Amino acid sequence: MPINHVREGLRACQFLATVHPQFRWSQYRFLLVVAETPGLSQSEVAKKLDVTLAAVSRAVDVFGPKGRRDRSGEGRGYVSTMRDPEDDRNLLLTITPAGLSFLEQLHEHLWPER
Repeated sequence: MPINHVREGLRACQFLATVHPQFRWSQYRFLLVVAETPGLSQSEVAKKLDVTLAAVSRAVDVFGPKGRRDRSGEGRGYVSTMRDPEDDRNLLLTITPAGLSFLEQLHEHLWPER
C-alpha cells in the first residue's frame, strides 16, 4: 500500500473523529445510499444495504434530527424523515444539506486529488 493512501486514511480518520467519534463505514454506506436515492423507505434502504431494518432504524436515530442523541442532546440532522403519503407506516428518507456537506467533506479527506 503506498504511503500516500495511508496518509489519506489517517486524515480521514482524524476528520471523522472530530465529527462523530464512533462513525463507522456501515454508516457511511447508509448516508451514501440515502443521498444517491432520496425518498426510499427504511425497508428499501435495508434491502439495498443487505442489513436489518433495526440497523437502518439505528442509523436514522443517529443521523436524523431526533431519536438517539449524541452528547450535545440533538441528533446529527444529516437525514430527514417524512411519512409516506401512500402508507403512513413507512418513513421515507432524504439527505439534508448538512448531510450532503458532511459527505462532501469526507470525500475531500478521503480523495483529495479529485
